[in-house]
Amino acid sequence: MKHVIVRNNEKNEVMLIIVVSKKSQYNQLVKVLEKLYNENKFIKSVYISVKIDANNVILGEDTKHIFGDEYLKEEMEGIKFNIYPVSFFQINKSQAIKLYDKTIEFLGESRNNTVIDAFSGTGTIAMALSSKVRKAIGIESVESSVNAARETAVENKIDNVEFINGKVEKVLPELLKKEKAEAIIFDPPRRGIDEKALRSVVKNKIKKIVYISCNPATFARDTKFLIENGYRLEKVSAVDMFPQTNHVECVVLMSRVAPT
Repeated sequence: MKHVIVRNNEKNEVMLIIVVSKKSQYNQLVKVLEKLYNENKFIKSVYISVKIDANNVILGEDTKHIFGDEYLKEEMEGIKFNIYPVSFFQINKSQAIKLYDKTIEFLGESRNNTVIDAFSGTGTIAMALSSKVRKAIGIESVESSVNAARETAVENKIDNVEFINGKVEKVLPELLKKEKAEAIIFDPPRRGIDEKALRSVVKNKIKKIVYISCNPATFARDTKFLIENGYRLEKVSAVDMFPQTNHVECVVLMSRVAPT
């Protein structure tokens, strides 16, 4: 056994994911997990993930649902989300709500506009925006997260959101050729935003950018590029997503100042 991953929701319902390095461990584990599942009412979902490759990704290439529900349900901002094993969902719900509220505040009035949510995960930001914009479009590279976002939109009867599966640096330039967007929200992983995506923002003269960053180094690199290409940093807000650690998330508003 390599890892044990425990995901839970506000109801303290648990998804258990066991990561192993050999397929031969699978059958033996199933018997143990069946007993554990039957004896613990709070365990709602059980998966086994077989990870053979050596890399920095925790889950393996083959992740199978074993017992219980396929997902956990979590409600945020009145929207019910389905959380699967590989779904990105902020673990600190109360602070995540503050993060999303600040994002919406920075965007300002957008009721008649299209907003793009780049690195959209399971669609939390796009869904939260849906009642405040004409249309929200999410871009996400993890297919299962895109499927979960689409599922959430249907179940919550949200019809002005769209989710595209693909890498932001490939999808965004093509999307901006056909879609007039007022603003883009970037919520990238620690590696930040690919320069190709940033160049497409500059080329298409996007009026507003909200950048949610978890890495000061890549945030500084990306905002430097934008400032050098016609954008101004307007507002910054810090959100303590991981109390008592040295990690903090920043929400930043940038606006275009170069001639349009």
